[in-house]
Amino acid sequence: MSSHRFSSDHYKDVAEKYYLDENLLTHDDDSWYYDGKWTCVSYRPYDECMRDYRYMNVCPTKNKQLTSTEIEDQLFAVRQSIENGGEHPQCPTIYDAYDIGV
Repeated sequence: MSSHRFSSDHYKDVAEKYYLDENLLTHDDDSWYYDGKWTCVSYRPYDECMRDYRYMNVCPTKNKQLTSTEIEDQLFAVRQSIENGGEHPQCPTIYDAYDIGV
């Protein structure tokens, strides 16, 4: 996994707003991580997330592109993940085909 850290002061301000340690907050092209742990929060723009990733990540915003507002929504969802023990409370669950009788 290739991980990216914050490069923008705005991101740092948003992280601070939600009491997130910017040094522990990273993302790859798909998901946000906190302290190296997957949070089940998508880093993708909402439309792309809903189209291709909704079964593996929470898609927390409805913006068309990755904007500062979308980052705020995503980091709020990361905060919810931390408060839920590390994984977002609305994280999609993938069931084995045997579990659902397929």
